[in-house]
Amino acid sequence: MKMTMVSLLQVIVFLLSVSAVESSSLRGLEGIHTGKDEATLEEQEQEQRQLQNGYYRYGCDRVLSAQLFDPSSNRCGQSACGSVTFRCPSEWSGFTEISYSIRGLTPGKHALHVHQFAVGTGGDSSCLSTGGHWNPQHNNHGGNLNAQRHIGDLGNILADDSGLAEGTLLAYVPLRGNLGINGKAVVVHAGTDDLGTGGDDGSRSVGNAGARPGCGTINLRVY
Repeated sequence: MKMTMVSLLQVIVFLLSVSAVESSSLRGLEGIHTGKDEATLEEQEQEQRQLQNGYYRYGCDRVLSAQLFDPSSNRCGQSACGSVTFRCPSEWSGFTEISYSIRGLTPGKHALHVHQFAVGTGGDSSCLSTGGHWNPQHNNHGGNLNAQRHIGDLGNILADDSGLAEGTLLAYVPLRGNLGINGKAVVVHAGTDDLGTGGDDGSRSVGNAGARPGCGTINLRVY
């Protein structure tokens, strides 16, 4: 009987010690990583570096384009009609290259802007459906290369005597992310953009650019 009690006590002590070891081991596991989370964090940091450098922030891995026309007639005719394409001239460029070919304009300078909404938003069948300039940073209006400007400020394009405006310009226009222009609209105006230098409210907000003879929704180009 004495030996039995001693054996029972030994078993109890052994079980308690095992339980303590297991509990300690489990607590230690709380600080152990499998490597998956660490790899994910490293990927996130790498992506953040790329964002800061500009590649993904500007969307240099994509090309966006818009077909411009007068939505009230839904065809190319006497009104402005053409295309605008957005791409990066190089992978790490701080600017976006905007190529345009628009006909049906009056000879002279015409403002070109990115506006807030896609064509036809709210059921409106005119270019007025595109809203105001794309300006998520709430800046005053300016030129395409000014420090103080809307993201949608692309400056002026020049139409020749036949009414054709064709060329390339540069501007800081992100192609992806919260500031990106995908799904917005390009609008060509009847008048010249004063680039915010007019000194009045119209100049500071829209450059006194006038009516909207042509517009088009910006979409991701698929090859």
